[in-house]
Amino acid sequence: MEYISATIITYNEATRISECLDSLRIGSLVDEIVVVDSGSTDDTAEICRRAGCRVYVRPFNGYGIQRQFATSLTSNNFVISIDADERLSAELADAILAIKQKGFEHRVYAMPTDVYIMGRKVHTGEGVKTPIRLFNKRYAQWNLDDVGERLTFPTSLQPQMLGGRLMHHRAADMDELYSKELHKASIAAGNAPEDSVGAMTPALKGVKKFCKQYFSNRGFLDGAIGLTIARTEARAVRDAYRQLRRKKS
Repeated sequence: MEYISATIITYNEATRISECLDSLRIGSLVDEIVVVDSGSTDDTAEICRRAGCRVYVRPFNGYGIQRQFATSLTSNNFVISIDADERLSAELADAILAIKQKGFEHRVYAMPTDVYIMGRKVHTGEGVKTPIRLFNKRYAQWNLDDVGERLTFPTSLQPQMLGGRLMHHRAADMDELYSKELHKASIAAGNAPEDSVGAMTPALKGVKKFCKQYFSNRGFLDGAIGLTIARTEARAVRDAYRQLRRKKS
């Protein structure tokens, strides 16, 4: 039987990290949990230590780099990468446990994901997706993108779809959603070539974000809350590029 490591990158997640950890312990699913914390000012790191996790503190300098660093600290070949605001459903945990006991026949596994905002399952935000979060680290690794990071692996490998759902509780309210989106958008804006950010860029980026979330990601199916979410994310992107222009002026 193969052993499984889990990795979590954290920053000020004291209010939700315990639920994340509990979901990883269903049926002794994982054999170690590695937490890389970005210097939380709350009790996140201590909660993880008390729960038996191996905790490392490292300044944040991009999601891809942080995830790959966490992967490099694991003791086992198979790794589950999960965020503090994500939970494995009981069905997903059971599916992984069955594969673990039987033996891994694939090297990368995708997890169907549901997004929740304010406790409600929504289309807006990120939509239904199937990220690869269970993988053999000898064959897959995180790219080093600051934002929008993803696992890379040989094209000859075909991801296997797992049963159950990964539940992403993205934000408890609109203020948290705005803060998270502003953080990511600020990273993306900071990586943009200086001559590509003009006077109209903040507005155009905001409109593009709104259209993506409301139309492409089918936020309109969520009714009034879908419109509010799309507007909140668009405002965050617009504000990120406005801040960038002020810094450069």
